[in-house]
Amino acid sequence: MSINALTSIPQNLVITTGNGQIYLTWDQVIGATGYTIQRSLTGLIGSFVTVAGADAVPNYLDATVTPGIQYWYQVASNNPSGTSNFATLGTNGLPLSIVPCLPGQINLGYLRYMSKLKADKLYSNFLTDDEWNFNINQSSTRLYDLLITKFGDKYFLAPPLQFTTNGTSNYPLPDGSNYNAAPALYKLAGVDVGINASNNEWFTIPKFNWIDRNRYSTLQLAGTVQSIYGLAYCDFGNTLFFIPLPTNAQQIQLWYIPVVQQMLRDTDMMPFSISGWSELVIVDAAIKALIKEESYDQATILIQERKGLIDRVEETAANRDVGQPNTVSNTRARAGDQNFGSFGGFGSSGFGNGFGWGG
Repeated sequence: MSINALTSIPQNLVITTGNGQIYLTWDQVIGATGYTIQRSLTGLIGSFVTVAGADAVPNYLDATVTPGIQYWYQVASNNPSGTSNFATLGTNGLPLSIVPCLPGQINLGYLRYMSKLKADKLYSNFLTDDEWNFNINQSSTRLYDLLITKFGDKYFLAPPLQFTTNGTSNYPLPDGSNYNAAPALYKLAGVDVGINASNNEWFTIPKFNWIDRNRYSTLQLAGTVQSIYGLAYCDFGNTLFFIPLPTNAQQIQLWYIPVVQQMLRDTDMMPFSISGWSELVIVDAAIKALIKEESYDQATILIQERKGLIDRVEETAANRDVGQPNTVSNTRARAGDQNFGSFGGFGSSGFGNGFGWGG
């Protein structure tokens, strides 16, 4: 009489997310009549609960999760003799975890997971998670800077910051700790002066060259129709300077691009406006890992893939708003305007060569 043995532990678990759901796949186990899938909110021993355990197919779609919450999973195989041990499929002996994302979202934990898959380092400890996170944030910041360089005022303007003058010429720019913790400034887009802000009477003022400050008398007053047209600003590091001297309680409004927030926790989301190009970040982070490992052949293949992704960003980022001021058709492009619809070889002279991503 033959005795049935327990089936093997499932291998090569792959876990992905999208549409607010989590999808798991693994290798088929010979002789398995079903699989037990367990889930946890902490990953600690004893915290796992069974969410499925009957189907014999080597995959499972978990549609009962909440986006933004981190989940850990482990899978075992079943046959008439019982259930196999659960695999420890993650780093440091922990089961794999993931944070479900809604369409258009991607978080740090999933970016790291996909970067490891892209580099074929999912089960490798050559880089720590901290190193992966650093590389991902660096790549994300560079993508952000690329989009700002070309299309910053289309994607990343912070809510306008308003303040009133106090009779001096210079005022601090937002650094994340002043102005009621408004986002820190990365690049200044423009400055308005208010005549009657309650009625939305704002007028954009020009930026001046530093030498132009000598054209104004320090006794000239702001706040009149005459001086409104003369008021101008210049930014120096973390300071905004006005000429001529603004009157006390003059209303000022700043338009600016904020510093991109670093992703620290696995649940932290990449900013929505750049998440559509997350594949570029994933590939670039994978290149960094392969170069550190001196796997140059694999890195070279991904460098070519990255070039194609950069081209895609350049082509698609401009189309967020396909409208054109004061026209009903694409007349500027058809008339040969090199600055409309074409970016004059930006990939060859800008991001493609000058950016220096990963080698």
